Amino acid sequence: RGRLTGNKNPAWSGGRTSLIEKIRKTTKYSNWRNSIYIRDAYKCVLCSYDKGNILEVDHIKPFALILERNMIKNLEQAYECNELWDINNGRTLCRSCHKATPTYGYKTSKLIEDKYKQRGDDIGNI
Repeated sequence: RGRLTGNKNPAWSGGRTSLIEKIRKTTKYSNWRNSIYIRDAYKCVLCSYDKGNILEVDHIKPFALILERNMIKNLEQAYECNELWDINNGRTLCRSCHKATPTYGYKTSKLIEDKYKQRGDDIGNI
């Protein structure tokens, strides 16, 4: 009844789930995250916070950049990309420390775009 769901919602994009969302829902991704939490003893590696539910795993080299540079277009390619699953590219951070990183959330896209604009490169060629 008047709810903006599915194709009635202005944000509707054809029922597509982004590749990043699909990867983050896989068992392999969950195992990658858990391996990092265990390695880091469930503590923020920057401030040592260890209160649990606000701990997050941060990609040191941004997730989106790995996908772009390795030209990953589907789950099969993602599974085969060793760089994506390297636990040395992950670290446990509390939400505050994670948000303070230069690549948190959409900041990665902005950094990449700015870097390539300065060089005069087309961002699609990263």
